[in-house]
Amino acid sequence: MLNGQRQRLMQQIGNDLNNTLLYVYRDLSDTELEEFATFAESSEGKAYYQAALAAIRAGLAVGQSTSSLAP
Repeated sequence: MLNGQRQRLMQQIGNDLNNTLLYVYRDLSDTELEEFATFAESSEGKAYYQAALAAIRAGLAVGQSTSSLAP
């Protein structure tokens, strides 16, 4: 039951991601968006987002076996 809920949540997050990002960043100026994109594409930004994704996966994986934690 929990695995099904996790899978549905991951699917929903994937489906809604673009709309969520558009909403979250809607008030940023072009300059601010450019700065954000520059950071996100930098080695520091990539490391940050990899760590954030790992934290999300770890939270969703509570109670699962370790073999199911791989991306």
